[in-house]
Amino acid sequence: MLDRFLEACPECVLDVTTKNRTALHIATKNKRLDVLQVLIRMLRKKDKDYYREVVNRKDEDGNTALHIAAGNNQPQMLRLLLDCKANKHATNQAGSTALDVAIGQSYRESISILRGCCIPRVSNFKYKMEKQIAKYLTKASSLIFSDMDNISGKTAMLY
Repeated sequence: MLDRFLEACPECVLDVTTKNRTALHIATKNKRLDVLQVLIRMLRKKDKDYYREVVNRKDEDGNTALHIAAGNNQPQMLRLLLDCKANKHATNQAGSTALDVAIGQSYRESISILRGCCIPRVSNFKYKMEKQIAKYLTKASSLIFSDMDNISGKTAMLY
């Protein structure tokens, strides 16, 4: 039934409640993985900006569907939302990320999923830092050796 409704009115996925909650928020809050899967499948048919906007929309408390899934200990929903490019670094009005929410509730599996998804970012950061350091070391060594050549030449003239 939901599939048919979304086919007839695909833009309704942007509709929000008085608390600024989307259908994704509501499906996640009500622990309806089946509904979330249908909504995500429909969203994937849209352009990427539209898709990311809906997946990362914040409710009146600043919570995304990812925050709600973390607070409800819904590992499958977390994986689905993360696979859909949910912003794991988004903070709510309390300044908490979805990981912070899961930690606050001591939901080990959710914590593990949210921490595990952050590893590539750390690795990518480390790679970029190493590349930047190598660039600066190359530049510094060329300046040092350039000056060494000048010093060696002056010293040779003194003898």
